[in-house]
Amino acid sequence: MVMLLLRFELCFAGEKMFKATSVCQAHGAETEKSLTHDLHASNDEKGLVDGESVVIDAFRWSRCKNILHETKMISIGIPLPLEHVEVLADNLEWEDINWTSTGVVIAGKEYHLARARFMSPN
Repeated sequence: MVMLLLRFELCFAGEKMFKATSVCQAHGAETEKSLTHDLHASNDEKGLVDGESVVIDAFRWSRCKNILHETKMISIGIPLPLEHVEVLADNLEWEDINWTSTGVVIAGKEYHLARARFMSPN
C-alpha cells in the first residue's frame, strides 16, 4: 500500500470587485445562470443596476510544495507565500467550495482529506 501525504491550503485571497454585468462573464457560462439570478436578486434588494460594482470574497485552493511543521509555517507566513504552494484554483467564491463527509470538491475535483486544521495569520 502506497500512502501519499499531501497538504492543501484554502485561504482568503481578498475581495474582488467586478462590474455587475461582468461578474457572469468572469466566471464562465456554467455559473452564469446562477450568478445572473444572484445579481437580479441583489438588484431587487440593493438597487444594483448593470455596470455597478459588486464586491465578492475570493478564495484560493493550493497544494503545499512541502509538508512543513506548524512553527515553520508560522515563521514563513499564513497563508503561505506563492513560492511555497502550487495554486490549483483561484478566485473561488465560497459557494464553489463543496464540503463532503470525506473531503472537499473544488472545481469539480474531489480531494480526500484526513483532517482539516484552521490557522490564523495572527
